[in-house]
Amino acid sequence: PTGDAVATGHVVFYDGQDQLTGERLDYNLKNGTGVVYNARAFSAPYYRLSGERMERLDESLYKIYRGVLTTCEDDPPLWSVHFGSGTVDFDNYVFGQNASFWVRKVPVIPFIPVFAAALRRERQTGFLPPTYGNSTLKGYFAKVPFFWAISDSQDLTVALDAYSARGVGANAEYRYILSGRAQGTATGFFVDETELRDDVRGYFKLAHNWTIGPGLSFKADINHASDDDLFREYGDRLFERSLQRTDSNVFITKSWQQWNFVGNFFWYQDLTTPRSVELQRLPDLRLTSVRQPVPGVPRALWELESSAVHFVREVGSEGSRLDLHPRALVPIRTYGTLTFTPFVGVRATTYDQKVVGSKTVYREDRVVELTTDAVRTRVLGETGTDFEARASRIYDVKAAGIAQVSHQIEPRVNYTFTDGVAKDKLPQWDGIDTLARRNAFTYSLTNRLLAKTIAGPDERPVKWELARFLVSHTFDADASTRPFSDITGDLIIDPNRYFRFRADAAYSVYAGNALRSVNSDIGLQLQDITATIGTRWNKSANISFVRGEAGARLSRYLALRGSSDWDAEKGVFVENRVGADLHFQCWALALTYINRAGPSIASGTQTPRADHEFRFSVDLLGIGAIGTQAGFGP
Repeated sequence: PTGDAVATGHVVFYDGQDQLTGERLDYNLKNGTGVVYNARAFSAPYYRLSGERMERLDESLYKIYRGVLTTCEDDPPLWSVHFGSGTVDFDNYVFGQNASFWVRKVPVIPFIPVFAAALRRERQTGFLPPTYGNSTLKGYFAKVPFFWAISDSQDLTVALDAYSARGVGANAEYRYILSGRAQGTATGFFVDETELRDDVRGYFKLAHNWTIGPGLSFKADINHASDDDLFREYGDRLFERSLQRTDSNVFITKSWQQWNFVGNFFWYQDLTTPRSVELQRLPDLRLTSVRQPVPGVPRALWELESSAVHFVREVGSEGSRLDLHPRALVPIRTYGTLTFTPFVGVRATTYDQKVVGSKTVYREDRVVELTTDAVRTRVLGETGTDFEARASRIYDVKAAGIAQVSHQIEPRVNYTFTDGVAKDKLPQWDGIDTLARRNAFTYSLTNRLLAKTIAGPDERPVKWELARFLVSHTFDADASTRPFSDITGDLIIDPNRYFRFRADAAYSVYAGNALRSVNSDIGLQLQDITATIGTRWNKSANISFVRGEAGARLSRYLALRGSSDWDAEKGVFVENRVGADLHFQCWALALTYINRAGPSIASGTQTPRADHEFRFSVDLLGIGAIGTQAGFGP
């Protein structure tokens, strides 16, 4: 009548998909509660729990005394968490008190007041793998992140950042989805440098995307740093430490069938000088039309580009500009492969400022314009033509997995004549303002190889661009000096999924200049090996840079990685990284050594000391980091 039952010996009890075994089971058949003694439990996919006594409180919910948790298959396990008492919900979490962390039979961390971990959930609330290390400039450091799965549409990651030679700080990332049309991310970092100069420094970023309705969207990308040196001192990767400014954009776009509108607020924070010279656009409004038929004129099309911009900056001229640029054109297609498109247009640009002189700002070492309030309108007329053609031929290959290759040749020629009135005393804010008389030919030749794979009877062939080579050049007949532009070339080779090559170059036709710039990137991706090499060389900017990166999986347990950035112009290894990742059945270890040396890209000043950094991170399968509520500190 009471529903009590007792089982002894090798007892096996199934609670949903979870299996429990023990020496004795006291169970009430009516209310589903009971006790398993000397119990062991397995919860998919890899959680293993044991305890002297496990009391079943509800479906999948247990109270455990003198419990042990691990995800290791070995006995004794490579790592485990022991706790005096705790609660486990096999569908949700495990929570323990008076805990300790063991490696094999050794209590490495003898006391952890409170331990918690999520079970089975795809987005688990709990500690993430911490990172510890030592840096020449920051001292010993620790980063202990905690992930909070707030809901299906929100999560928050908060990390403690502690540096023995700097101070204590934190960083956070909040991600949200407000609806199927709106989502965003807010991130931030701060550090209280109590050990250095007693200063609070930090960085904030907000990114928000909102699709308001059909064709209407709002986007924001806002960035701000507390000071110019923050990224150089706390950035991890080279691109962060070499940032020269942070950009912020807030814009709304609206698209119709034949029109597009973009309203943009753009501002930035210059990280190289206290007072910025570059322009900010507050706001920048642009309305453009797609090409559309001219009513009553067969084959004729028209298009419009227009903008209204208010320029703001701390040093130099600022003001407003309205620009209208309508064009009419008539595409004429002949012989099936040739397209001849004559065009005519006008550009009217109105300014509220007039240049009256210039001055040198010695602190910024720049010459800036002096302007006064005055409305001026520049009118430019333009005419010209575009000519383009395409010829192709298909070759049967049937080798190396390629069935066919199509060779396409695309010559293009553009002639543009531009001239007008009121072209002097105008502010020079961007490329629109520099437009003047022009009588130029631009010609280019593109060669493409398009490949198609060999496909089986039930397969679809894959098509891709095997190679592309583009050469272009411009001649301005009215240019008083140097009418010929640089010859530019762009080459892409993508023969298969393992190898990719891309390069571009600029060559001057004038004696004494020759090659002006060369950039290249080579990528190799095999099953267990990846490697990339990139070069950047620019003669006028005094840039000569080489970057290499490689990774190799040597076995199922070990992977190696490394990267190097070499400034050949200054003869300095800007950054070197080497690392190893060890993966085992129930844990993983990541080791990284970083050497940062040489001049700062952002300021051009010599770093007083090279920064040697070593870091490591341990990841326990299914758990992440082991620690108290506040996580492991340094």
